[in-house]
Amino acid sequence: MTVYDYQTVFDYLLDKADAFSNQLVLDDNQYKLFCSYIHEDIDMDIKEEIKFEIQLLNNEEDDIVCVDFRRVEGSSMEYLNVVQKVRKLIDDLSHPAPITTL
Repeated sequence: MTVYDYQTVFDYLLDKADAFSNQLVLDDNQYKLFCSYIHEDIDMDIKEEIKFEIQLLNNEEDDIVCVDFRRVEGSSMEYLNVVQKVRKLIDDLSHPAPITTL
């Protein structure tokens, strides 16, 4: 397990935001991201906006950064899909791929 500070996790999410958000608003003071993701299904002719928040919280006992997700607007199913993308990105930060040499 690797432990990162708030700023490292926050900066990482900002760097990877294109993977989960079409529009992003920051609140640096609270380590909060306000995200908007456009889900498009061409076959079903569906275009829907999913709005959600990501906030980094402090667990002072364990000195661990907790990530809180909140759906603001849009389909619950698509919200869960985009949260899975973010969770995968965070997991990739915590468990980077091993470096292989030839």
